[in-house]
Amino acid sequence: MGEERKAKDFYERAIEIETKAFRPDHVNIVLAYNNLGSFYHKMGEYKKAKDFYEQAIKIQTKAFGPNLGLVYFNMGENEKAKDFYERAIEIKTKAFGLDHVNIASTYMNLGSVYKDMGEYEKAKDFYERVMKIRTKTFGPDHVKIASTCKNLGSVYKDMGEYEKAKDFYERAMKIETKTFGHDHVNIMRKQSRCNLL
Repeated sequence: MGEERKAKDFYERAIEIETKAFRPDHVNIVLAYNNLGSFYHKMGEYKKAKDFYEQAIKIQTKAFGPNLGLVYFNMGENEKAKDFYERAIEIKTKAFGLDHVNIASTYMNLGSVYKDMGEYEKAKDFYERVMKIRTKTFGPDHVKIASTCKNLGSVYKDMGEYEKAKDFYERAMKIETKTFGHDHVNIMRKQSRCNLL
C-alpha cells in the first residue's frame, strides 16, 4: 500500500513480542528482521538493511543460509550476491528438498542477479523454476504467480522476445486486476509497460 513507515512499526512490534515469547535468537524472529532489512533497503538505507539482515543471518545460518544477497545485488556487487544466493539454495535444498516453496524466492533472486549480469537464459531458467514451484503450491492465479510473470516478461523483453514479454505482462495484469481491482497502482504500471512493448 506504500505505507512503509507503518509496516516498519509492525515489524518492530513483532520483534518485541516474539523476543518475549521465545528468546532473542529464536528462528521465529528471523522474518521480522528480514522484513526490517527489506524496509531499510527500500528506503535506500543499505547500512541499516545490512545490519538487520546480518542479525537474521546470525539466527538462521545453520537452517537457511546467508541472506545478504539482495543488499549486494542493489550495491551492484553481483558476484557476491550470486555467491550468497547459491549458498542459500544449497542450504535450503538440504533442509527442504529441491523444489520446496521456501526455495522459490531465492531462485527468483538468483534469476534477477543473472538478468542483471546479462545472462538471460540462466535468469529465465531460474524464473521458470519459480513459476513451476509457485504454481504447484499456490495455483495458477495467485498473486505470487503475477510477480513471477513480471520477471519472466522482463527477461524476455531484454532478450528481444517482445511477444512473449507481452504475454507474461498481460497475464500478470490479469491476475493482479482480479486480486486488487482495476485501479490499483500495480495495474497502472503494468498497463504502461505493455503499452511500451
